[in-house]
Amino acid sequence: MADKTKVITSPSMEEVMDELQSRFLVNLPASEFATAERLFFQIEQCYWFYEDFYADHYKHLNHLKLHEFAKAMFSHCPLLQPVMHQCESMFEDFKVYQSQVPVVGCILLNADRNKLILVRNWKGTSWSLPRGKVNQGESDIEGARREVLEECGYDVGNTLKEKLFIEFTQNQQRMRMFIAKDVPEDFPFAPRTRKEISLIQWFEFDALPKKTWCVLPFIPQLRRLLNREKVTNKRQHKQCSVPISNVSNVLETHGRATSAPPNRPNRWNNGPPANALNGKKSNKVLSMSITTPRKILTRGHFGTEITTGTSSDGVNSETFGANTAGFSVEDMFSVNEKLTGQKFVYDGNPNDFGKVRVKTTPNKMAVKTTKKDISPKSINKENNSPNNPANHVPKAFKFEFDALDIMACVK
Repeated sequence: MADKTKVITSPSMEEVMDELQSRFLVNLPASEFATAERLFFQIEQCYWFYEDFYADHYKHLNHLKLHEFAKAMFSHCPLLQPVMHQCESMFEDFKVYQSQVPVVGCILLNADRNKLILVRNWKGTSWSLPRGKVNQGESDIEGARREVLEECGYDVGNTLKEKLFIEFTQNQQRMRMFIAKDVPEDFPFAPRTRKEISLIQWFEFDALPKKTWCVLPFIPQLRRLLNREKVTNKRQHKQCSVPISNVSNVLETHGRATSAPPNRPNRWNNGPPANALNGKKSNKVLSMSITTPRKILTRGHFGTEITTGTSSDGVNSETFGANTAGFSVEDMFSVNEKLTGQKFVYDGNPNDFGKVRVKTTPNKMAVKTTKKDISPKSINKENNSPNNPANHVPKAFKFEFDALDIMACVK
């Protein structure tokens, strides 16, 4: 009895086309043939199956490009032969439509928010974010979750938020990337699609690969989003770190409101004196502000004033109404009277304040008016004459000075 051996024969191109048309085209509903876009979506699925399961396994079957495969299918399939002359125009319409289909995906971030996942295409020519086109009847979040699962093998689950995304438009194509946080760096990423992804890798924001596709436009917006998140988290942490019951303790510790100048010290360095709490006057002069100059100098430019407390320090009682011991108005007039030998009286009229008029003995001699010589020689002779009253200081004299001159006399 002769041995029966099974001979495996390689399929021909016609046999392959028969198998593909029966698998992908013959049983399609009529709606899929209504537009060139829907028809070529099915032809594209047929093309990927041919490349993965026939061209890669049989040497006599050549690798083709999509438009070459479409021509072969249009000429072989009885359903497509009537519109074979429209194959080129339908393919161009499909490419235009394909370039306008929204693209969705995810930006996978690690826990430290300083790394993201990039995927490299099958040919190894460029890196991109895990993304893809939205299918018909699919929401953006559903499409992003599906694409990440297909290209990376990672399921983001229900962690994506509808409003947490970065969007970018290029050539009338919308690209929306949702933010997926806290992705473990040790996760075993692996693509679930054939001949689409060659490598999956973590990259820091400042160390991205040179050859990327639609990655850099998302980086500035991603940085701003993460910076805003840090600021928000810091504010929430500060609000939660101080309970409402401890607000009074915080105020006692810091001793001032947030609106107070940062360089002005507390009114009492070591706490308020005991008699201040009882409503009694204190004989101690309060500590002066650190902004008050410490040099004891005479009146001059800013920064050389006499060391006098400010209104915030509780002095200058006559001006600001604070009850402290200090230099009164009566003391000022008394000191100036000792220095000038004249008594000053203030009657409430500020125009006459500081003016002193001394009575002089009237001159009863008759004054004879004559025509005066105003030549230069005559003027010099008159100025140098011993009879000139301007060269003698009379015993009775008259002088005037203002309030600033009075304060200058006080040491």
